[in-house]
Amino acid sequence: KVASVLVLLCLAVALQFDNLLKIAPCIALIAAFCVIAGGADMFGMLSLPTSHRLGELAYGIYLIHGIVLFTAINFVVGKDVAAGMSVPMYWMVVAVLALVTLALSGMAYHYVEKPGIALGKQLRKKRT
Repeated sequence: KVASVLVLLCLAVALQFDNLLKIAPCIALIAAFCVIAGGADMFGMLSLPTSHRLGELAYGIYLIHGIVLFTAINFVVGKDVAAGMSVPMYWMVVAVLALVTLALSGMAYHYVEKPGIALGKQLRKKRT
């Protein structure tokens, strides 16, 4: 719990700056990252099954989110409409696109990554 409080304090310090690219907020963010990497589970939140599932999907989210955003803005919503959106409408669109990204990442993990990992393990067993 002490480590989780330390992470929150580091994040609070970093958010006090206008520019996160300055040295002080960077040090605070690095410290928060190191404490989490060292095992802080943020009061159990990072130990939840949902957090583990999101961890499994992280690479797919990384790969797919740009495609989803590009496709939605350029071919579904339109650049002009997107540029003129109100703040609430913008965040509604972002929320929907986040769900689409999660769904596609889940499918990619289930149908591509997981079978690929299993195949890699089988091939490694055959070589040893």
